[in-house]
Amino acid sequence: MSAVLLALSLISGGYEMLFLMIGFREYVTWRIAIIWLSLVIITMSLGEVASNLWPQVPLAYFWIIPIVCVTTFMSSRLLYTQWILMLPVAIFLNALKRLVGAIMGVIAKAVAQSASPMLLRQAIGLHSTADINLFLASIMMLPVIIILGMLAHRWLVQVSAADFLQRNGQSMRKRIWQLRLS
Repeated sequence: MSAVLLALSLISGGYEMLFLMIGFREYVTWRIAIIWLSLVIITMSLGEVASNLWPQVPLAYFWIIPIVCVTTFMSSRLLYTQWILMLPVAIFLNALKRLVGAIMGVIAKAVAQSASPMLLRQAIGLHSTADINLFLASIMMLPVIIILGMLAHRWLVQVSAADFLQRNGQSMRKRIWQLRLS
């Protein structure tokens, strides 16, 4: 069962990726999607290994900072813009993921305290209450992220956010080249 929990924790690292891919789905290609997914899996796997090797180091160094870096880099590749423009977006999405995860964790805790936890434990083979809460929170979070991504896509199309980011990225490139040439 620990393999299922490990897979769920690795999946939860890709929620920012899923949100951005749904939000800017017109720009997603197979190549970007495969590379992004591979980077998220590698980052989360290395975070798991590193947190086991160095338990005294704060988890933010292994779990939060690397996934924000991967999200920033790949979203800038997705939209053909500068990474510095996408860094606040990646940080916001990470915070949003953690907020939604906390809300889902509270709901999962309330669901697991009902009269049916024994049936749930028997059905999925989990014996610890924390394992059940993690399992339920990860599963319940996926549809919420998909719905939020679809709502974000509608809003991003209305305000032409991708065009704004690309335009500002190009003007930043021009300013950088002008500074280099002068």
